Amino acid sequence: MTALLDDELSCGELAERVGITEQHLSRLLPRLENHQLIYSKYPKMRSINQLTGKGRLLALLTLRKKEP
Repeated sequence: MTALLDDELSCGELAERVGITEQHLSRLLPRLENHQLIYSKYPKMRSINQLTGKGRLLALLTLRKKEP
Protein backbone atom coordinates (compact mmCIF):
# COMPACT_ATOMS: atom_id res chain seq x y z
CA MET A 1 0.00 0.00 0.00
CA THR A 2 2.85 2.38 0.58
CA ALA A 3 3.44 2.31 -3.19
CA LEU A 4 0.21 4.28 -3.59
CA LEU A 5 1.12 7.03 -1.10
CA ASP A 6 2.52 9.43 -3.67
CA ASP A 7 0.13 8.90 -6.55
CA GLU A 8 -2.64 6.85 -8.04
CA LEU A 9 -1.33 4.04 -10.25
CA SER A 10 -2.63 1.74 -12.93
CA CYS A 11 -2.49 -2.00 -12.25
CA GLY A 12 0.56 -2.37 -14.49
CA GLU A 13 2.42 0.47 -12.79
CA LEU A 14 1.50 -0.76 -9.33
CA ALA A 15 2.53 -4.36 -10.08
CA GLU A 16 5.88 -3.16 -11.43
CA ARG A 17 6.48 -0.88 -8.44
CA VAL A 18 5.88 -3.65 -5.89
CA GLY A 19 7.59 -6.35 -7.94
CA ILE A 20 4.73 -8.78 -8.61
CA THR A 21 2.81 -9.84 -11.70
CA GLU A 22 -0.41 -8.12 -12.72
CA GLN A 23 -2.14 -11.48 -12.34
CA HIS A 24 -1.06 -11.72 -8.70
CA LEU A 25 -2.02 -8.09 -8.12
CA SER A 26 -5.49 -8.68 -9.57
CA ARG A 27 -6.05 -11.31 -6.86
CA LEU A 28 -4.86 -8.96 -4.09
CA LEU A 29 -6.70 -5.76 -5.03
CA PRO A 30 -10.22 -7.04 -4.24
CA ARG A 31 -9.07 -7.90 -0.71
CA LEU A 32 -7.74 -4.38 -0.19
CA GLU A 33 -10.97 -2.94 -1.60
CA ASN A 34 -13.08 -5.16 0.68
CA HIS A 35 -11.23 -3.72 3.68
CA GLN A 36 -11.77 -0.21 2.27
CA LEU A 37 -8.03 0.47 2.00
CA ILE A 38 -8.03 1.30 -1.71
CA TYR A 39 -10.52 2.10 -4.40
CA SER A 40 -10.30 1.69 -8.12
CA LYS A 41 -11.77 3.83 -10.85
CA TYR A 42 -12.02 2.96 -14.50
CA PRO A 43 -11.57 5.93 -16.84
CA LYS A 44 -11.23 4.98 -20.50
CA MET A 45 -11.24 1.23 -19.73
CA ARG A 46 -8.13 1.53 -17.56
CA SER A 47 -8.07 0.62 -13.87
CA ILE A 48 -6.58 3.31 -11.64
CA ASN A 49 -5.95 2.48 -7.98
CA GLN A 50 -5.83 4.98 -5.14
CA LEU A 51 -5.68 4.81 -1.35
CA THR A 52 -8.71 5.65 0.75
CA GLY A 53 -8.26 7.77 3.87
CA LYS A 54 -8.10 4.59 5.96
CA GLY A 55 -5.54 3.05 3.58
CA ARG A 56 -3.41 6.20 3.61
CA LEU A 57 -3.34 6.22 7.42
CA LEU A 58 -2.35 2.55 7.54
CA ALA A 59 0.40 3.07 4.94
CA LEU A 60 1.80 6.05 6.86
CA LEU A 61 1.78 4.07 10.10
CA THR A 62 3.59 1.24 8.33
CA LEU A 63 6.32 3.61 7.15
CA ARG A 64 6.60 5.12 10.60
CA LYS A 65 7.23 1.69 12.15
CA LYS A 66 10.03 1.07 9.63
CA GLU A 67 11.94 4.18 10.74
CA PRO A 68 14.85 3.49 13.12
